[in-house]
Amino acid sequence: MRDDVPGLRTLMGRAIAELQRGFLSEEQIHASHAIMGLDTQLIDDRTYFIVESDGTLAGCGGWSRRATLFGGDHSAGRDAALLDPTKDATRVRAMYTAPEFARRGVGRLILGLCEDAAAAHGFARVELAATLAGVPLYRACGYSVIERMESDTPQGVRVPLLRMGKSLAGFDFAKWRNWLSAQAGLLRAAGHEVEFAEGTGTKKPSFGIGVVGKNTLADFTTWSTGETDWTVLRKTPQSRIPLAHRWGAVLADADYEEAFDAFRKIFSQFEHTIT
Repeated sequence: MRDDVPGLRTLMGRAIAELQRGFLSEEQIHASHAIMGLDTQLIDDRTYFIVESDGTLAGCGGWSRRATLFGGDHSAGRDAALLDPTKDATRVRAMYTAPEFARRGVGRLILGLCEDAAAAHGFARVELAATLAGVPLYRACGYSVIERMESDTPQGVRVPLLRMGKSLAGFDFAKWRNWLSAQAGLLRAAGHEVEFAEGTGTKKPSFGIGVVGKNTLADFTTWSTGETDWTVLRKTPQSRIPLAHRWGAVLADADYEEAFDAFRKIFSQFEHTIT
């Protein structure tokens, strides 16, 4: 694969220059080359994938058992320390698609290969640093935002990135069904009107909890399905106040309990003030 390095660097340069347009300023795109690109450690570790179409490089990307979250050979701050699968999240690194192959499933294919390989090596969770252009793909593949950050560059320009993560263990429907049902009981005991329901007309199992606070004109439904690992907080049509805008979120399994507890506390603060 070392013979492919020149072609990979060319593909990455084109992807950075063309696919970041509309997400970054020209100044940020130019500066991005300093913090993005190929880390040949991934090739040496044999954790890097290349996708070709009729002999043409269509995309590339890999997973890593090392601590570095992002950056190429030329980038400062890389850390080659090995991660512990029993407690650390593996990394997905250096994901690039040739512009002419964008939105044709190349990124999703590589991401799936990375996740399967990392899971086979004992990792239960994956994290990555997403560019703004890459966020839609990662969200669609079940990743949630851990933190928003900015990377410094030698040019003095800061480039926005999002640290995102996903569980590789799969969605435990029974676990979260029982947990959410218990939360409904706690809300009911606290004086809220609560309705817990399970979906019956969907291809995938689903469940929800509707909460109506005292003296409010809004209620909320929290849905989760075995297909997505996502939770969506949304208002119902009869709501006159867009409270869901306060709590709208997409969450991964690991964030479930903390997020719902925060939702419950915030809802309680507003229940007597909204009329």
